[in-house]
Amino acid sequence: MKATIKWIAYLGLLAWVAVLLAQKIDLTTADVGRHIANGSMIFRSAADRDGVLGTNFYSYTTPNQPFINHHWLSGVVFYLIWKSFGFAGLSAWNVLFGVMAFGFFFDVARRAGKFWLAAAISFAVMPLITARSEVRPETFTYFLTGLFLWILWMYRAGTIGRRWLYGLPPLMLVWVNLHIGFVFGFLVLGAFLLEAWVPLVWSRVRRHRKERNSSSKAKPSGKEPRRSAAIAGRVTEGRQEALHTGQTDGWRQLVTVSVLCAVAGLVNPFFIQGFLYPLFILEKYGYTIAENQSIPFLERLGLGGNQIFLLFRLTAGALIVSCILVAIRNVRKLDIALLAPALVSSVMAYFAIRNFITFALFAVPALTDTVSGTGGSSSGKRISMRNSILIPLAVAAVAAASWQQYDEFPQIRPTIGLGLLPGVDASADFFKQNHIAGPIFNDYDIGGYLIYKLSMEGQHQVVFVDNRPEAYTLEFFQDVYIPAQRDELRWHQLDSRYLFNAIFFSRRDNTSWGRAFLDSRAKDSAWAPVFADSYNIIFLRRDNLGNADIIQKHPLEVRMADQ
Repeated sequence: MKATIKWIAYLGLLAWVAVLLAQKIDLTTADVGRHIANGSMIFRSAADRDGVLGTNFYSYTTPNQPFINHHWLSGVVFYLIWKSFGFAGLSAWNVLFGVMAFGFFFDVARRAGKFWLAAAISFAVMPLITARSEVRPETFTYFLTGLFLWILWMYRAGTIGRRWLYGLPPLMLVWVNLHIGFVFGFLVLGAFLLEAWVPLVWSRVRRHRKERNSSSKAKPSGKEPRRSAAIAGRVTEGRQEALHTGQTDGWRQLVTVSVLCAVAGLVNPFFIQGFLYPLFILEKYGYTIAENQSIPFLERLGLGGNQIFLLFRLTAGALIVSCILVAIRNVRKLDIALLAPALVSSVMAYFAIRNFITFALFAVPALTDTVSGTGGSSSGKRISMRNSILIPLAVAAVAAASWQQYDEFPQIRPTIGLGLLPGVDASADFFKQNHIAGPIFNDYDIGGYLIYKLSMEGQHQVVFVDNRPEAYTLEFFQDVYIPAQRDELRWHQLDSRYLFNAIFFSRRDNTSWGRAFLDSRAKDSAWAPVFADSYNIIFLRRDNLGNADIIQKHPLEVRMADQ
């Protein structure tokens, strides 16, 4: 009966993860359209493949800008799924891999501690786990991170053999081409290497101390005592040597697998440059993206009331406090392999909120283990202060999570489902059906949407900019893109340079320069609005005779109140 109840609870958790991840796709701001276009281009021709992999292929402003497409294989996978099952299939894939990723972390958690504790912690951090429900290549990272952790944990526990470890390098070979998050695989490997290295060093230190102490003692007198001491010494040394050999073998296995994973990481179109790209990608970002900002930065912008920030602080605080309490009693009971990734990812999440999900997934097994007070041990002993300190934190975390999910569910309920949100195709379809020509001036948010809609089905129009900040120079954003929207003189200079025929803009661009630009164009007699919906707006140049029929057939008045 107890097992049945646990299974029901476990399936309920999986179902809740699936519901929260099953969000219809807002194609106008999502990246998935561009990924599908990437996959299509890779299959189309060698020239298109080379362009997609190494240059700013989709933009006419900086077409020769070098670009490392670190998630090109995800584009191939997404394209094949889309080709066979459409956007509903992509949504289903995202839900399936998200649920499986959670399943790996949860299985480690319930093995490390108690099932019900793992379930309670999982529910508490659920808003963090499902914070990003979009169809993205990073879903591969969550899945493969969980798989790496599960394999290494099960190997350490003796549940699976060493041959499973040698499945990690082939996974890394695929992962490095799927998403830049492959670095989390090395984080997990490094944590288990550290966990294996510490007792190995400790055993050597203890052996050295014993040898030094035994050599300082007086030699026994008499034949029999000397013989007994010699026998005892041989037995003790034999046991220590056996222990040392076992630890060394485990260490060597992990080192070997880690080296093989590093070699596999070099198997990408950019070799060592692609392997090291995670260390340098943020240096090329000339555009501020909310998901890459720290919690203090976003709070200074007035986003401090976000409940998910509170939940992060509670979760990270509970993790730190539980670690301290375990260390006070016996520092050797801390499970380094679980704690190190959780602590490292907590710092990463604090400084870039896009890492909330990774932290939350790592926190589930780490918190379950430390709160259980076992640290990976089977002793089951508890820490006396735990009930008075950790339980209130746990209750607060569960309460915050419950309120967060209760408060936000009415907002996400209309978008629950598979496939696209209704009406997202309308603006691009209008653009194509009326055979509107470029050059197009568009905003950052809508670039991926235009790449998909205007690069597929035999039509290929390049964009001004898209939502890949690493594909553009810092100077492009700071000296061209943003000033042209803030300053009318800079806009007219840019317009004279490119002679834009159409402006295709997201109506939900919340940047100060984007809002100012839309306000100016709505008042600008040189531009005629011909299409607007809740997603996007399209303006056409009035003095282009090729636009006259479209402007006449689709007269539209746009006011700031409608924006």
